[in-house]
Amino acid sequence: MSQKNRSVRNTLESASMAKKYHLHVSAVGVVLLTGFLFYGYFQLTQLHAMAESLADPLLASQFQGRLLKLTILTFLGFLVFISVNIFSMTLLGSRVGGASVAIIAFIRELKQGQYDSNRELRPNDELSGIMVELKSLAEVLKSKAKN
Repeated sequence: MSQKNRSVRNTLESASMAKKYHLHVSAVGVVLLTGFLFYGYFQLTQLHAMAESLADPLLASQFQGRLLKLTILTFLGFLVFISVNIFSMTLLGSRVGGASVAIIAFIRELKQGQYDSNRELRPNDELSGIMVELKSLAEVLKSKAKN
C-alpha cells in the first residue's frame, strides 16, 4: 500500500480512536472557557452599569469605547483558543492515533508470522519507542522461528 493511501487510512481510523480524547479535551476547554466568559460577562455588566452612572458624557463615552475593545478582545481570544485547541487536537490525534493504527497493523503481521515487515512510523510520532521494541521482538521471534 502506498504511503499516501496508508496515511489517509490511518487518519480515518485514528479519528475514531482519538474521539474520546478529543471529547475530554474539548469538554475541559468548554468548561474553563464558559467559566471565564461568565466571569468576564459579569465584570463587563458591572463596568457598563458604572459607565452609565458617570456624570460626564465624554468620560462615559470613553469608558464605553474601552468596554467595547475589551469585549472584542475577549471574543478574539475565544476564537484563538478554539483554533489552537482544534489544531493541537488534530496534530496530537495524528501523532498518537496514526501511530497506534500502524502499531496494531504491525502486531497483526507478527501474529501471522510476517517478521520482515517494513512498517515505519514518522520520526516525531509519540509511540515510536513502542515500534522500536516491537521490531526487536520481531527479530527475536524470527530467530526463534528459524530454529
